[in-house]
Amino acid sequence: MIAFNTFGLLLEDMERPKKISFIFGALILLSAVLAVPVAAKIVTSTEAIFDADGTTGEFGEEILVRITIKPGDAEIRDLQIDVSERDALIDDATFKHTIIPTGAPVNVERNGHTFQCDRLAAGESIVLSFNAYPKTLVQDKLTVTDVTYSYIQQGDTVSGKDTISVDTSGSIWFQYLTARENATVSWTLYAGILLIILAITLFGYQLSQKKKLQSVADSERKKMYALLEDVSRKLDLVQDNPSVRDDLKKRIDRELRSQEPVETPKISIRGSKPDSGQKKKSRFN
Repeated sequence: MIAFNTFGLLLEDMERPKKISFIFGALILLSAVLAVPVAAKIVTSTEAIFDADGTTGEFGEEILVRITIKPGDAEIRDLQIDVSERDALIDDATFKHTIIPTGAPVNVERNGHTFQCDRLAAGESIVLSFNAYPKTLVQDKLTVTDVTYSYIQQGDTVSGKDTISVDTSGSIWFQYLTARENATVSWTLYAGILLIILAITLFGYQLSQKKKLQSVADSERKKMYALLEDVSRKLDLVQDNPSVRDDLKKRIDRELRSQEPVETPKISIRGSKPDSGQKKKSRFN
């Protein structure tokens, strides 16, 4: 029994260093976790608006960029903001900054595309804004700028980055492409309608001419039929009535004269005028 208790005490003495090591490691891990700031990063939000319709007072199709910076739950110091151009030209004259709330003890200075802020406490924020102009209008999406941040928060130096993009599919270039496609479709449609109208007009003209010729032919046929009918009727009276015969002959001669073709006199090669006595006379004169 005494030997068993002694062996147990010996095992307990051997496990004690392991327990001490475990406790010591846990304390180190806990201290490392507690050393990390509660709010290790600032809160940023970005916005880019492309003025495709020229509704603002600025020149051309500009891009309005807004950047809002909040420190989170812990104050930050020595904040530096760098704005880098990408697919748009930044108009330096349009840089503005707004401190919220108004009157907060926040100092902001600008040097080119870099902003410096001495401090920003919880509940305060900075809003930066500027205009940029696209370097190209043939892309439907542009990366306007890269924005990098560096600051000190709870003794640690922290950095971050935002990339700001904008939709430019409403630019004048894409409006032109859309208008050209619509114009192509419209001209094709108009050309088709015009050809249809022209074909209908030609068909109507040909039909009217055909009807007109048919009408003239029918009229002449009726006149000829009436004449022949009258001749046929009066031929029956020729034998017994000389006056009818003479009248019939006159009518036939008159009708033949009206149908007699007119011949154009031939001109001599030497240019001499034809003799008036050689003119062809009608057989009925």
